[in-house]
Amino acid sequence: MKKIKYYVMVLLAVLVLVPSIPALAKGNVVEEITLTCEKTSVTLNENLEDVTVTVGHETYYVSDVDWIYKIGSGDWQDVDEPVAGNAEAHFGLRVSIETANDYELEKSTTHATWNGTAIDDYSITSYDSANFYIDLGTPTSAEEPEEPENPVKYTVTLDFNGGTNISNYPQEMEYDAGDTMEFAPITIYQLRPPKGKQFDAYEINGVRREGSFQIEITGDTTVKVLWKNAETKDYNYTHEDSGVSVTFNDSDLYDDEDGEDFLFSVDSIGMWTDALYAKYGFTEEEIANDKANLEETRKLVKKTTDKYGDLLDVFAFYLEDADENEYAEGPFTLSFKKPKTEKKYKKYLMVFLNEDLEATGETVEFTVDGENLTGDLPHFSTYALVGTNDPETGDHIAIYIILGLLSEVGIVSVRKLRKN
Repeated sequence: MKKIKYYVMVLLAVLVLVPSIPALAKGNVVEEITLTCEKTSVTLNENLEDVTVTVGHETYYVSDVDWIYKIGSGDWQDVDEPVAGNAEAHFGLRVSIETANDYELEKSTTHATWNGTAIDDYSITSYDSANFYIDLGTPTSAEEPEEPENPVKYTVTLDFNGGTNISNYPQEMEYDAGDTMEFAPITIYQLRPPKGKQFDAYEINGVRREGSFQIEITGDTTVKVLWKNAETKDYNYTHEDSGVSVTFNDSDLYDDEDGEDFLFSVDSIGMWTDALYAKYGFTEEEIANDKANLEETRKLVKKTTDKYGDLLDVFAFYLEDADENEYAEGPFTLSFKKPKTEKKYKKYLMVFLNEDLEATGETVEFTVDGENLTGDLPHFSTYALVGTNDPETGDHIAIYIILGLLSEVGIVSVRKLRKN
């Protein structure tokens, strides 16, 4: 109880004992207290959270609201665990109010209502405060919405319109009537567009829809992906350490329409000089181990490329975008300096190798342009650069492009150090 209340009680006692002292003057009595609240019931096992009670006049205010419960005709008790877990108990609220300055409460005069209904269970604890007990009844069971026994179902058919379904979307799906289906612009990592195309819009049952949206399924639905001509861009990158240049068009890579920067990197047996080892801080032991691994790589590749000509070098080419998506499909135009050799060659070939470093029979001839070799690769994969003077077989510069294939012999082990 507040100190002011204590002082009033003491003063009243003094007045009884000393009648000659004038009586304490009464203030205005609050006759009607109106309380409203959205909380009207409790659900079984509901978490009993804070409740807001609104008053109808500025002459009084709510000072506290507490959860209470009682069993049968017993007394109200405070709820220890804030969960309505007892199906037999009545749960309720104890709403404590206090009056504003110069206003009082009287048992015979003051009346209160809860959401328009008179409150019979209450106690006036002092001339300016009272507790009202609101019975919200026993907890009710949470009712699940009834599902129709046999809901109507419709088929949604997806028409990729020439796109490649790289995400393995089902082309037919079944939905209940009234279900919603959400749409957003397709990315190249979900559905690969046809060559030279990019995503444009959707067509829902013959009606064009753009951007992000959702539809309600009210019948069998056909969703068609619409494509438009891609806005293409040419790229050219030169790898600093090897001097190899690559040129390609982003439409060949199914790149995002906003355009991205690409990371082009090269690893080559021939490019690893003492100066390059020093640039990347290799120790003498690391240099010796790496040279041994690269020599072992050369021997493995030479065994499978001897029939094409003289092995000149082994390379690993790598291309990724800003999101670290790797690209292997071309075409890519490559250009690099012709290796310096004592022997002169009339023809240079890229010999495609499989994962076991064996020649597959696929070759690409590179042309001599002054001191450079230039050619188009259909994909970044495994090659060997060889040179030949045999007009029948052609000879060989095979670029051994390794995407994780030479980890056993050392090239991939240092590839990350060599990205530009």
